[in-house]
Amino acid sequence: MTGLSRRAFIRNVSVTGGAFVLGFSLAGCEDKLPPVESPEDFRPDALLRISPDGLVTVVIAKAEMGQGVVTGFITVIAEELEVDPTRVAFEMAPAHKAFRDPEMLLQITGASASIRVYYQRLREVGAAARATLLNAASQASGIAVAELSAA
Repeated sequence: MTGLSRRAFIRNVSVTGGAFVLGFSLAGCEDKLPPVESPEDFRPDALLRISPDGLVTVVIAKAEMGQGVVTGFITVIAEELEVDPTRVAFEMAPAHKAFRDPEMLLQITGASASIRVYYQRLREVGAAARATLLNAASQASGIAVAELSAA
């Protein structure tokens, strides 16, 4: 034994651990979004994809760490699209600048801020998608948008 006290050991490990920081970059991952599943898919934003068969998929840009991020993202989008949240699928976001946290400017999860940070964007994406779909239905059917509703 070297006679190293517990306090000295913890201090030394903390200093050494703090000095050993490893950083890396996934070059080339930020330029293009992954290919859309099908060319017919409607993708109004990196966070939302709707397939021609009506499958709504929310792309979750934050890690689920027990805070209910997946449920929260799905619920906000489903409310705006006026669809049943149980019929909405999800997938985790790949590494891409489109999924950066707007406050931290990194693709990162922390501070229990996922819903707060993405809430407005999710609402706008869902509302814009609903409006686009209603406009498309109006053009296809000849019925005025004001007479249509989402369900």
